[in-house]
Amino acid sequence: AWRTAHYDDRILSFGGPTVIIIVIHDYRYTPVPQLYCTFVYSNDIEICMKEPANFNKIGKFKEKPMSLNLVNYVLCKLPMDEIPEYVFLRREQDCCSKSTSSYIPVYYSQPKKKVHFAVCLEQAMHDESDHEKIAAWIEMNIALGAELITLYYQHSPQNVVNTVQKYVDEGLVEALYWNINITSDAIHANGE
Repeated sequence: AWRTAHYDDRILSFGGPTVIIIVIHDYRYTPVPQLYCTFVYSNDIEICMKEPANFNKIGKFKEKPMSLNLVNYVLCKLPMDEIPEYVFLRREQDCCSKSTSSYIPVYYSQPKKKVHFAVCLEQAMHDESDHEKIAAWIEMNIALGAELITLYYQHSPQNVVNTVQKYVDEGLVEALYWNINITSDAIHANGE
């Protein structure tokens, strides 16, 4: 069976933190199973749930000559707000029972932060070698409230790359390599 698990913290959709597991199940051969979730956290703590998971049909695979209800999701309510690293399913309520599934990694993609004020360097850092000048420009824009600063490298020396990398690591700067063979003057005169 194919499995993937995702963390969802929407209260209106699922009533709070939930792990959603997408599973493939063929109803022609076996009835809907009673499943129980066990969560595995980063500190190797396992939390076994005694309440059954919610099993729901969501789609079909269409294969000639028949259509099969195979795609399902299993909702596992979390016992706490922390996001588990893995989840596995059991058929028995007993926490010591054998696992029905392998460890399924739990994915969580946070919505991207909306940026209200972003700054882009006017032209590529073509042959700019004064790393202090670049750092001062970045710091000035941060002080003015910039939430994202985009810089383009073009033939930038290593000392400038190292200085900018500190800001990239903090999530304040996005640095992109721009490897085109035109001069900085041509870029400024003919569009950025």
